[in-house]
Amino acid sequence: MVSRAVGLDRARELASGVRVVLDNTAPGRYRARIIEPQLQEREECLIDLKVTLPADDSVDFDLDIQDSDGSIAIEGFKGNLSITSLKGAIEIFQAVGNVDVSSGTGPCNVIGVEGSLKIRDGAGACRVSEITGPIEIWGREGELEVRYVTGEVLLIDGRDGATVQSIEGDVTLFGFDPASCVIEGVSGSVLYKTGAP
Repeated sequence: MVSRAVGLDRARELASGVRVVLDNTAPGRYRARIIEPQLQEREECLIDLKVTLPADDSVDFDLDIQDSDGSIAIEGFKGNLSITSLKGAIEIFQAVGNVDVSSGTGPCNVIGVEGSLKIRDGAGACRVSEITGPIEIWGREGELEVRYVTGEVLLIDGRDGATVQSIEGDVTLFGFDPASCVIEGVSGSVLYKTGAP
């Protein structure tokens, strides 16, 4: 955690004001929250929270992450994963389970998912690869790349086109200009449709 303020005493006060709270919202459902101190003009408090879960193949649970301003990186998670982030990059590596992402202004990078992948919204580059399930990507601005997928691919409203390569399944693109797309190595059909599904 890094705090910046006018004066060392105020910076220490900000640093000591950061709290991590664990709430038991329902039986078996816990919520971790970061409580930040009240900031004044020209002050900032940067918090880096790292959570390490024990590796246990018999444990399978759902994880829901909501963040308003910051980057999120997940590696080696097993279970259903839901991420909502307004700002900051989202990176997911080697997950097992269904992944659902709602991203804001940051880029989104997903490599290696055994399960379905759904990504909504976003105004940054989006790159997904090595997915062994169906993919659905809605409303992206910025570079969109989908590679090495075993399953159906549904892309909706990719404003800047898409690169789609090495897909073992059908590819459907809603609201894409074919001239702005690079499609290679698709074993199924490729359909361009207007409007939305």
